[in-house]
Amino acid sequence: MDRITRVLLIYVFVLFCIVLLFVKPQAEMIKDSRIRCEVAKNPNTPVEVLKELAKDEDYRVRQEVARNPNTPAEVLKELAKDINYKVRREVARNPNTPGEILLDLAKEIEGVKSYQQKKFYMNFGNGWGLYRMTDINRYHIAEIDNGFNSFGEVGYFVVPKISVTIGLSYLHGSGKGKFEVEFYDAYGSLVEIDHVKIERRAILFAPEIRFKYHFVETKMNAFVGGGIGWGFGEAKGSGEWDDGFVYKATAKANGIGFLASTGWSYNLNTTSSLGIEMGYRHYEIGKQKESNIYGGGANLDFSGAFMLATLSIRL
Repeated sequence: MDRITRVLLIYVFVLFCIVLLFVKPQAEMIKDSRIRCEVAKNPNTPVEVLKELAKDEDYRVRQEVARNPNTPAEVLKELAKDINYKVRREVARNPNTPGEILLDLAKEIEGVKSYQQKKFYMNFGNGWGLYRMTDINRYHIAEIDNGFNSFGEVGYFVVPKISVTIGLSYLHGSGKGKFEVEFYDAYGSLVEIDHVKIERRAILFAPEIRFKYHFVETKMNAFVGGGIGWGFGEAKGSGEWDDGFVYKATAKANGIGFLASTGWSYNLNTTSSLGIEMGYRHYEIGKQKESNIYGGGANLDFSGAFMLATLSIRL
């Protein structure tokens, strides 16, 4: 079973567990929220009850409170700050909403329109990749756990909620290791054990094309997406023997890879936002293109989960 198949099976198993754990409780919660929605929309519901329902965790309940003609102005003022756009929209429609709140909502809507009209954007991110590289070859093993992860990309909205990006990702990791070398005489008797200390550094440059689906709100945005890329990887290492002999080695490889991710961002203004992105990158780029490592067999593997802090600018 290859690595990709194992990863897909793990994803399927995790999704199955999520379904078992959360689907039934979620269904029950939906039933309860429907009852609360009916209470929230009833014109005879007492104001004190509406105040409590305005804090409900389900946005649909808060939406019905914002829609209720008996909801007092002080409650509408708080709902005008709600994170969900649909709730704020109902506040704007409520005839009891004070004029100053309507003015703020109108400014916000204009800002959203201005933001959504911008077709091009740039993303920059820095974070950590959770890949693990061990068997660089069967003779020289130096573990590289995790590494710095950075990227930049330019995107274009082909339709309002779907964008295509072209970017470059950079991964960097380092690690240390050691192993023993046994020396035997002509009769098969062990005559010496030598130790080698290894230091290794690995980097990857990967031009990537990605497709994203965006869930656009006024303040908080989210996306899911995936893409493919071509990775150019390199591992450099040095080893020191007990007798002081030092050697240096390099392995290079390149190959296709893929990634999938999701992210959330908060709009600072109509042109920029800060966010978090997390996902999985698979770059097991296989046999080396060139290598001077004794024994060969280099297999540069930068596969693993990653998390990034991002800055996005709409142009």
